[in-house]
Amino acid sequence: MATPNPIWPYYPLQYFPGLDSANHRITSPMSRRYNCIAWAAGRDDHNAWPNGVAGLQDEPAVTWPEGIRNDESIEAFVEYFRLLGYTLCDGPDFEAGFEKVAIFVKDGEPKHAARQLPSQKWTSKMGFEGVDIEHDDLECIAGNQYGEAVVFLKRPATSDRA
Repeated sequence: MATPNPIWPYYPLQYFPGLDSANHRITSPMSRRYNCIAWAAGRDDHNAWPNGVAGLQDEPAVTWPEGIRNDESIEAFVEYFRLLGYTLCDGPDFEAGFEKVAIFVKDGEPKHAARQLPSQKWTSKMGFEGVDIEHDDLECIAGNQYGEAVVFLKRPATSDRA
């Protein structure tokens, strides 16, 4: 899961060596109300992560849909996004008329998700208590904390999700 207890500037930059002042900007205040998975799905009212994951049981409003895998597997996260209308796609390249999500994987487990914006930049919730950032590309946040973006999904964009 995302980094707990982030420090100024709300996410530990030593974990994200690809971030610098030129390739990202903070777009929200700190919040524990939602996490990166919910944010990638366009939600800011809950934390989405499989139930029963150590360290998350006491956190506010952690939800996971019934009827899909309930573990920290790539398959479970793909199922989650499929329930929301996403389908697997080939990569992160921008496609007009679609909203894309990238799932970051480290050591075989999902660690983070980011959503592509109509501007072709990406947005991420950084850490459980962190801020949202807009970043130029996926490589900015890849590395030792989140791993690499390896799974990509898309769904038709609508004006209310833009």
